Amino acid sequence: MSSLFLPRSAVAARWLPCGRSPVPAAAAVHSLCQQHRHHQQRRHPADQRRSIVMVDQPQADPPLDVDALRATLAARPPTATYDVLSPTHSHLLNVSLSDYLPAGAGAVEFDRQSAASATTTATAAKTNPFVLPSAASAGLLPPGPHLVYFPLQKPPSLLLPDGTDPTQSPGAPFVRRMWAGGSVRFLAPENLLLDNRRAVCVERLGPDIRVTGTPGAEKVFVNVWRRYGPVPDLGARGAVSPEAIAGVEAAVEADPAIEELRTLVFLRDSPRAAKNDAEAAKETQEPERKGIQAAYPPDASFSLTPPPSLLFHFSALSFNAHAIHLDPQFCREQEGHRGRLVHGPLSLVLLLAAVRKQVAKVVGTSPAEVTNSIQSIEYRNLAPLYAGEPLRVCIRQNHNGHRDQAAGARWDVWIEGPQGGVSVRGVAVTNSG
Repeated sequence: MSSLFLPRSAVAARWLPCGRSPVPAAAAVHSLCQQHRHHQQRRHPADQRRSIVMVDQPQADPPLDVDALRATLAARPPTATYDVLSPTHSHLLNVSLSDYLPAGAGAVEFDRQSAASATTTATAAKTNPFVLPSAASAGLLPPGPHLVYFPLQKPPSLLLPDGTDPTQSPGAPFVRRMWAGGSVRFLAPENLLLDNRRAVCVERLGPDIRVTGTPGAEKVFVNVWRRYGPVPDLGARGAVSPEAIAGVEAAVEADPAIEELRTLVFLRDSPRAAKNDAEAAKETQEPERKGIQAAYPPDASFSLTPPPSLLFHFSALSFNAHAIHLDPQFCREQEGHRGRLVHGPLSLVLLLAAVRKQVAKVVGTSPAEVTNSIQSIEYRNLAPLYAGEPLRVCIRQNHNGHRDQAAGARWDVWIEGPQGGVSVRGVAVTNSG
């Protein structure tokens, strides 16, 4: 918007002595314009069109009160999610992955030769290896498939616009969410059996909320602790008292069968972020940069190209409505990505599959026995992985002589993107190998 600055004499010319008739409005404006042009000609004869332009400056993002944000998140109460440990979800995840994992990497091995020979006759059910197993033979809740149990139990109307859980979010303006990494410790997996009994996951936000970045472009890292354990038979078919329920949840928090840390990162949804996203969207057709390279070759690896259908299956099994895994238009226009993103927990499932296969090979045992030997895994997501793009899952045994060997065998695991850059990096520990 431009603004004209007039000399005092020009402004005064609009006003007349008392008792005289005022100049008509149009004539007054014309007179002012004439005097302004005359004034400009005297001051700037070389440029009669010169004017002063006032430009609206963008408003700065409000400062972030980090202490208040930490206090708000830490004050949120824990949430308890109950589930019935049926073998169904674990089985369906194994079926979904069976076309993409090599032999020995799945939590369950399917007889694909029998599957190929199955027909639609009455004997097909007997030869179809993908039939749901009975609860009596399902065994433990395996590492990896545990991620499709205890899902968020909220209707769409109570989710954020992108389909995520509001209880984990720091709130506006930090509305853009990514999975940064985490860890899982399998402390007493024998306490979680796929035998149709109830179990509970108690989720609590960690107090160590971390904020990085410059003012106006901060990133908020939120730690979500999830502790899983069985629900004992409370001995009553009627209503269970709140005190009894609180006792069960407290016991699981104190002595979990599985303890998991999920680190989520939240980014601002601001004009500055939108500009960065728009610039990123222009690069969606450009080749991916190589990024961080692995420091050494793997002992073993396997490759796959996850299609959108696999992402859909994982979203459905984990009851995950986050749009970055489902809606390519949302990914491009709202998040600045070139396509649907592979889930952070699905990447973790692939890392655990590599551990299962390689440890079984090194030790000379079955993948099922290796499943029971996985003690822990830590991982970080360094760069996005996309549906329809090839990736390679790698593993290498870490023979660090300075490490306490009694702590178990250590395995470096990582996932490489299409150009060979490391997108996910982790370390697994097993009690064999």
